[in-house]
Parts: sequence; structure tokens; C-alpha cells
Amino acid sequence: MTEKKSKSQEIWEEIKDIKISIFSLPPKPISEFVEPNLTLPLEELYVKQKAPSAFFPAMEVAIGGGFEVTPQDKGWLMIKRVAPKPKLS
Repeated sequence: MTEKKSKSQEIWEEIKDIKISIFSLPPKPISEFVEPNLTLPLEELYVKQKAPSAFFPAMEVAIGGGFEVTPQDKGWLMIKRVAPKPKLS
């Protein structure tokens, strides 16, 4: 029987392979820029930055409007799922 994934694990599975373009380098997956903390079954995902904070805006754009990314202390970021914002016509 498989164990049910926590919300934080589900978020990580969804975003870890999304590519980020930064510094005119070839696109790289989010997993190369952050390390997840999956030890706590939370509603949000906490990740530790492995790269300079300049990747942060690129990551926000790459994961789109379904997530909110909030900087925390000591290089940690909180990522939580939010309702997508409606498109303006």
C-alpha cells in the first residue's frame, strides 16, 4: 500500500522539474536551485536556496499564478498553492 503524499510533497513533485532561465544560461530545473524540506507534512512547501537570490523572480514566473512564493529567514522560501488569478480581458 502506498503512503499518501503530503501537500508539500505534492507541490514539490509538481514544480521540481520546471525549467528556469536565468543569467543567459540554458534553462535548468528548479531542483538545481533549491533543496526541499519534506520532513513535515505541511500545507505549504519550504525550500532552502542553493543559488543566489537572483533566481527568485525567475522561479516565480516559471511556476506561474497557481503558487505564491514568500521569502523566509536564512535563505528559506515558502511555496503554497493558491487559486490562480483571473485573466483580465
